[in-house]
Formats: sequence, structure tokens, C-alpha cells
Amino acid sequence: MAAYGRDGEAVVISHVSLNDSAGGTGGEDEEDNDLMPYTGPLFTELDDTLQQAFSDYLEERGITAEFGAYLVELVHDKLEVEYMAWLTRVQDFVAS
Repeated sequence: MAAYGRDGEAVVISHVSLNDSAGGTGGEDEEDNDLMPYTGPLFTELDDTLQQAFSDYLEERGITAEFGAYLVELVHDKLEVEYMAWLTRVQDFVAS
């Protein structure tokens, strides 16, 4: 299930899929790795009642627009920290 927030306005579900614990699709015939496995319909193609049930499920577990906005900020901060660490490593390499 993909859920994300954009500017804290809404939680958008773009796709819902189910994989087994080994990472496959659970089918017995997975020999041809060139074919993409069927992972289910687009979320917007599901019945409206099922779409609402998924939205309620996420909201009950704290996946809200505010949580999405928090994740966006968290990712931005992490990228900045990682970039600064990379710059420090480059500076140390060049200095040696």
C-alpha cells in the first residue's frame, strides 16, 4: 500500500498490493522474471466503499495528512544531513 502526503493537504493512496514474505507474488510459476507480476488494480479502480474502508483503516492507525507532512519534512531533513556528511567525507578525501 502506498500512502503519502503532499504539503499536508491529503493522504493519497496510489496502489494497493499484497506480496508474500519472500518478496514474490505467491504464484508458483515465477520462472520468467521478465514478466511483471499482477499486483492488483489501481486504487481508483476499486469500489468506492472499499476505497473508503482503506482510508478509514489508515486513519485509525494514524496515517493522516499531518503524518504525511511530517514524513515529507523528515525525509528533507535526512537528505540534508546525509548531504552534509557526504560533503565532509569529500572534503576529508581532498584534504588528504
